[in-house]
Amino acid sequence: MNNYLPTTLLLSFALAGCSGMSSEQQSKVDAMSDCEKVTALVRSADNGFMPLKGAEVSSKFMTSWNAKAQLVGDNCKVVETSDGTMQYMCSAQYATEQEAQSVHDEAQMLTQRCLGDKWQASTNEAPRSRTTTMENPQEPARILLTLGQGYDKRKPWIVSFKVVRQ
Repeated sequence: MNNYLPTTLLLSFALAGCSGMSSEQQSKVDAMSDCEKVTALVRSADNGFMPLKGAEVSSKFMTSWNAKAQLVGDNCKVVETSDGTMQYMCSAQYATEQEAQSVHDEAQMLTQRCLGDKWQASTNEAPRSRTTTMENPQEPARILLTLGQGYDKRKPWIVSFKVVRQ
């Protein structure tokens, strides 16, 4: 079983080793509640996730930055696509569909609880995948929480978390 608890998995800005954060900044992040962290992430979409951008990694199709803070797994990035869309995206892999489903569902409930009733969730299901979109017309971001099957034989189930600037 993955060593991340679903709550910690989705919302732990405060993982040790977040590069680019001063000890004072890390202390402030460590003191934040899970809901304060979700709110801060959504609000950071308005300025293109600038406070979360670490080292730049570019290609001809997109520009990305390693994230200074990790929300899901240890592979979060801030991405600007060729059409100018800014996203904060993370993912983690799981050995079983049941484990991934549990993480997805708990992350969805926690995020919805933190964001409140003004955020509406809709779910699109397909064979072997599920995407939940959370939106509030008064906010600059939407959240996409996806569960799907990948190609890794040991951990084929992927849960991804994206905050996309609208």
